[in-house]
Amino acid sequence: MSEPSGKVSSFFSLEFTPELAEIRIAFEDWAKEIDDFSRPLKDVARLFRAHERRQFETEGSQTGARWEKLSTKGAKGGYDAWKARRFPGQPILQRSGVLYRAMTQKGAPGSIEKVDRKNLFVGINPRARVTSKGGGPTPLPVYARANDRGALVGPGRKNVLPSRPIVRFDGSFEDKNKKSFGYAVSQIMQAYIVKSRKVSLAERAVSKGEMTRQQAESVAKGAESTYKRTVDAMIGRGLV
Repeated sequence: MSEPSGKVSSFFSLEFTPELAEIRIAFEDWAKEIDDFSRPLKDVARLFRAHERRQFETEGSQTGARWEKLSTKGAKGGYDAWKARRFPGQPILQRSGVLYRAMTQKGAPGSIEKVDRKNLFVGINPRARVTSKGGGPTPLPVYARANDRGALVGPGRKNVLPSRPIVRFDGSFEDKNKKSFGYAVSQIMQAYIVKSRKVSLAERAVSKGEMTRQQAESVAKGAESTYKRTVDAMIGRGLV
């Protein structure tokens, strides 16, 4: 948690790979009472992987322009035909499935998810490697970045690999952008803050004799249920 200048009292900065993208989400001052955000950050990781599954399954069209089709230039129909012969039915960027699984499945080879009280790192393991066509093992982050941003490849680096954004989302979190990824993240984080606040206030009420333990447990149960519904709703949405 950081303290920027101005009226915003605190924010989270979440970074994703292969392309670094930042979301900053402002909270009320009482969010500073919470010192462990590991649980909602794990749910944000789930949100990210669900978002990436849709990105791959729609070949980029859920967040913008559809990924450019595979090249048909060259002998025997080019790379498009080569892939169709050797990996029939596999969508773009899912030849072997290594990149897809690394971005969409927790614990998959090549993936990483590190969460602590106030930080989240999710996506591709920097040490992961993948075997490329006609070559030896290539670091998976390099392979992902080349496809994400575009690159010059092949003999003499004369062939153009078009950009097919793997990580692409709208980071805005205002209410007017309720279909944005950033808005979904903000809702999860805010729901957790509200849940924690309710539980904390109930515990204080018990200590002051203003609420019974049974009543406090009922408050906690309701707050937990609301939080889970919010998380499930955000993860189940198609986001941009």
